[in-house]
Amino acid sequence: MNEETITPAELTVVPGLWVHRPIPIVIEESAEDVLARWVEPGLTGFGGSEGEAIESLAAIILDVWTSLHAGDAVRGSNARRIVTVLENYAAPAP
Repeated sequence: MNEETITPAELTVVPGLWVHRPIPIVIEESAEDVLARWVEPGLTGFGGSEGEAIESLAAIILDVWTSLHAGDAVRGSNARRIVTVLENYAAPAP
């Protein structure tokens, strides 16, 4: 398992959210696996409706993925990998 820590300074934060601690991540799952596990009825803590929460979470995952792989080619099975956020890291902006 390839585990790293990304600090908030390395992320583009979605408006209305802030990252309040370093984020442990694992690069191993497909986007479908991530969404199936994270997007559940009643998802809260991201502000707004469930649909807005899903959109915000997806944008953050994409930002992390882009940050980690900037300039890297993604080929073969790696094309189906995505960053999995292992702990709750987003909260409404203060």
